Amino acid sequence: DAHWLSNPRSTDRDLSENLDSRLKEFIQSKEQNQRLAGIAAFSALIDLHNEAYNERVLRTSNALRVLHTDRKFKVADIETAEASVLLLKKFSGQRGSTVYRVVSNSLGNAIRTMNEPKRSPITNVRNAMIIAELGSMVPKLLIESLDSLVESLCVVVRNPKDGDTKQRRALRYYAVKAFETVFEICKDQDLRGDNKVERAVSIVRSDIDKSLIPPLI
Repeated sequence: DAHWLSNPRSTDRDLSENLDSRLKEFIQSKEQNQRLAGIAAFSALIDLHNEAYNERVLRTSNALRVLHTDRKFKVADIETAEASVLLLKKFSGQRGSTVYRVVSNSLGNAIRTMNEPKRSPITNVRNAMIIAELGSMVPKLLIESLDSLVESLCVVVRNPKDGDTKQRRALRYYAVKAFETVFEICKDQDLRGDNKVERAVSIVRSDIDKSLIPPLI
């Protein structure tokens, strides 16, 4: 139409903003299929190479802030938690300071809120997944919070009390994987002789083998 002919870039921008707004509604939906569809769409749009790179990064970073650092967002189920972390992992493969900042913020929030009293077990599944999958990207965050993080993970590995059987099993599984990431970072940082790491290893060693069972999902 006349508006498009006079200003096609403005129309493209309007369409992009409408799409972003609609997808944001999807990832915050009460319906699981809409949440998963929204996350899948954000993931697919990362690969949309005929769109400006900065616009793709901005769109995905805004979605990840909702999924991983917005306290108003409630993680409703394990499938949504897993999908959101897979989106973050894919996003981490992009370049630029915004990507690093979003990954750092997501990881930092996961470390701070891991095993908080008011956090749901599903939120802790997401937190443990983020630590396991992205911890090696920003190792200093894990090292700086080593005491509290190791303590939280040990509690979850040894005795995940909250949630149903499926949630407890998933939480324990991902907590063990997060612990393995922390331990590998400590080895890489030459902290193998650190007493707190050695204590943590001795605490969970007897539990790790029976915990490394795929969750019931």
